[in-house]
Amino acid sequence: SLTIRMDNKGPAMEYKFDEIRKLRWRYEGDNNWRDAFYEMYEVDEDLFFFAHLLDKKYPGECAMVALDLNNGLSTLVHGQTGTPYRNNETTPTYYFGIFEMEGVNAHRYHRHGWTDELVGEAVTWNYQPGNPGLTSMHLYLTPNSYSWVIFLGDGSGGMQWTSPGWYSKLRDNVYIMAWVEEACNGTLGVICFNNKTMHDAGFGFHVGP
Repeated sequence: SLTIRMDNKGPAMEYKFDEIRKLRWRYEGDNNWRDAFYEMYEVDEDLFFFAHLLDKKYPGECAMVALDLNNGLSTLVHGQTGTPYRNNETTPTYYFGIFEMEGVNAHRYHRHGWTDELVGEAVTWNYQPGNPGLTSMHLYLTPNSYSWVIFLGDGSGGMQWTSPGWYSKLRDNVYIMAWVEEACNGTLGVICFNNKTMHDAGFGFHVGP
């Protein structure tokens, strides 16, 4: 079990991980625990990233949480559907803080935070190798945007997109990246990118059936 405390907003969240892909959570001070399905990845040694849906209500909400067992630091990305402009958009909100768990001593002052270390870089990913496959170049052009180009089968550039983007640093060469495909399909993507192993792991939260 653990408790996550964010510096900038909201009550603490308490978690109990009962079994693989099943957890219980509640806001600190609540009497009732909520059950939730979750997925979790170890994106670097002793650095975990998990996600679950929050209460079943409109608008839909989810929590995507990074936990660093080395220093007790945590970043929580709260995803929510609906904006003042469109119902089928999603919005991420970042919270930086710590977590309390037996055997982990949280850092008193240091926190995860925003970064521009990726600006000017581009990475090409090959998803689902084979035929058909997907090759996508991701471009990190500014601290607040995210772009991609999906290549056609003959290697030429095809679909392109630029959207709002957010970048935070968890460790040297390990980042959380988020982007919103606004005014389109209501997609929020939030991933941990390990630049040392050249792997990513994360979650999509979007409007759909």
